[in-house]
Amino acid sequence: MNEEMQNRGSAEGIDKIVTQVPEDRPVYIHVGPKRDPLPPFMLVGRGGRSRYGMESINLVQAMAEMDKDEIRLFRLIEQTMDWKTNIALVPTGGMSKAERNSIYRGYKKLREKDYIRRVGNQKYMVNPRLIIPGHLNAEEVYADYISIKSERSKQCNETRK
Repeated sequence: MNEEMQNRGSAEGIDKIVTQVPEDRPVYIHVGPKRDPLPPFMLVGRGGRSRYGMESINLVQAMAEMDKDEIRLFRLIEQTMDWKTNIALVPTGGMSKAERNSIYRGYKKLREKDYIRRVGNQKYMVNPRLIIPGHLNAEEVYADYISIKSERSKQCNETRK
C-alpha cells in the first residue's frame, strides 16, 4: 500500500491494518457494530492544563462553591444541554416569578465566575473548560464561547457611542 492511499484512508476515517499471517493458521475476522462498554458520560474539567495548552476549571470545586440559585440554574442547564455545543435552552414560561428571579440571580453569579454565558433568549452556553464537549472539539466550542463575550462587548460599546 502506498503512502497516498494510507493518508487518504485515515483522512476518511477508515482504519487500514496490514499484517502478515502464516498460511497454515486460520484467521477470524469479526465485522459488526462497535460496542462501547462505557455508559453515557460527560467529560468534566478537573483543573490543570492539557498537553495542547487548554486550561480547565475544576467542576467539583466549582459546584462545591455554588449557592442554591447557581445550582438551580446549573441543574436546569444540564437537563437540556446539547453535549456537542454546550448550549442549553432553559424555558422559564411556566415558572413563578420567584423561580425566574432565582434563575436570574444564579445567572448573574455564574456569569461573574465565567462558568456560563447567555447566547440568546433563555439560551445559555456552559464554559467548555468546565464541561468539555462530548465529541472533543473543545477548541472550536471554546472559540465560540470567547466570541460571545467579544460580540457582547462590541454591542455595548456601540450603544454607548
